[in-house]
Amino acid sequence: MQIFLIKKVYDAVQRLKVFPNMGRVVPEVNILSVREIIFQFYRIIYRIIVDYIEIITVFHGIRLLKL
Repeated sequence: MQIFLIKKVYDAVQRLKVFPNMGRVVPEVNILSVREIIFQFYRIIYRIIVDYIEIITVFHGIRLLKL
């Protein structure tokens, strides 16, 4: 089950290569380059850097984001 979930999260993140702005701005930080996409119950938080996307964290949406 865990391998399946990791593969699905990986697939969801791959779309960011083409559409890096598809996620919403993370409300807790309100910085345009820090965005998130939701996959099932998980928040995938990433940062847009000039030539690449940096995944900051992936965590269950019921948990609070610790800054």
